[in-house]
Amino acid sequence: MRALTRICLPAVAAGAAVGLLAGGASAAGTVVRDSAGPYSGNFQFQNLSPISVQATILGQTVTASCTSATLGGTLQSSGATTLTSASISGCSGATVEFQNLPYTAGTVAYDPQSPGHSAGLVFTDSALTVKVSLSGTTCYYGFGSSVHQLLIDLYNPDNASRPDASVAELQGALNSVTLQKKSGSGFLCPSTGVASGFGTIKGESAPGVFDDTLHVADS
Repeated sequence: MRALTRICLPAVAAGAAVGLLAGGASAAGTVVRDSAGPYSGNFQFQNLSPISVQATILGQTVTASCTSATLGGTLQSSGATTLTSASISGCSGATVEFQNLPYTAGTVAYDPQSPGHSAGLVFTDSALTVKVSLSGTTCYYGFGSSVHQLLIDLYNPDNASRPDASVAELQGALNSVTLQKKSGSGFLCPSTGVASGFGTIKGESAPGVFDDTLHVADS
């Protein structure tokens, strides 16, 4: 039995996967595996592309591009997911920070699309907050009246639609994720912020070593 030892930035969308999910509950018909069988343990997201955050301020589109994004948490083979850490750095003209961690209401649901993703990872934590400071303005984004969940598209290592076809790992993508402005934001902050980017999601083979290839399947 693998002991628990040690996921990316925010896509908000409706889709078949979302219909399978109940915030924080395990998704029926889903199993996360590695080469040894069902996987429960720690995981890590590491970006393969820059993570971008885009907003329109006073009629001008401002984009912050971040070169490094590492997120971590725990994952149950049934799909229940918790995000416990997030580090975003190397951002041009901005800082990006996840607040109010951990996020515990996460669920992976197997939802193969052809072409398209293999599964969806949805977070519904009401406390989910991303702090973005750019152009002298501090903005807070999360859920509100029009945005209620955050969906990260997951692509299996053998999915031809995965964002980087040269990397045979489970990949997570933020496909123009939209989050809504929250209270405490500066008056210049736009009503929404949009994030994009992708990276690998790997399991932990030994304490602090994230090189275990994961795969989402139908149980």
